Amino acid sequence: MPSDRSPRPVVARRTVVAGAFAGFGLAASPVRLWADEGGEAGEGAAIAELPEAVGFLTTLGLFEAQHRIVAALYAQGAVTVAQEHLAGSHHAFYEDLEAGIAATAAPGFEGETLAFATAVTAGADAGAVEAAAAQVLAACAAVRKTTHDKDQMQAAEALLRVAASDLEAGMEGGQVSLAQEYRDAWGFATVAQLWLEDLAGDADATVAAAATSALRGKAEVEAQFAGVNATTAPGDAGALLAEAARVELAAFRLK
Repeated sequence: MPSDRSPRPVVARRTVVAGAFAGFGLAASPVRLWADEGGEAGEGAAIAELPEAVGFLTTLGLFEAQHRIVAALYAQGAVTVAQEHLAGSHHAFYEDLEAGIAATAAPGFEGETLAFATAVTAGADAGAVEAAAAQVLAACAAVRKTTHDKDQMQAAEALLRVAASDLEAGMEGGQVSLAQEYRDAWGFATVAQLWLEDLAGDADATVAAAATSALRGKAEVEAQFAGVNATTAPGDAGALLAEAARVELAAFRLK
């Protein structure tokens, strides 16, 4: 059944497109912000510590992940779960991206986002939802590709750290105890890997080599999940943090 929540665009309800910082290094990496503070407040505090461009890209990644999660659930026939996930997401507000998008050379895509949310909420057929998701994901990619490679890599690191925190929060003894947290972790890790894979194919050999190096733990990260809608999974957040550390190191190669 369709959710009784009003359809809304699918990003964290906080402003992260403000304040410029120097790129974070090994000693200053905000690992413990996610590990210690936890939850939505912890995510917001951690993202707020990032440089402006990286913060925006991280928020874009959170936004993209929600579309991938909901689309994946819908494709599996878990329509009600998809609707509930969309309605309950705290990373689901297009307006939190608007300022960042306006600063890029890419066009806005509020209409596409609303079309996706409306299709999901209305219980549209799977083909319509898949097509609507493709439009939003293509728009997200267009925005990302206007940004610097190093910023993208650092945002991928941040996404992995958020994913690790959510995975830890969503698992208990190999059981999925908080499904929304587990699904978020799956989505954030998935987006991080996809961005790194894209960078691994970059025409710049230095960028490609750095991203390829960062992806060495990809299989181990994927092994911690059992699909987007699992009830049990290995769920070792340490594997995601290890990959985040590799991404952080690889990003130092880039200017």
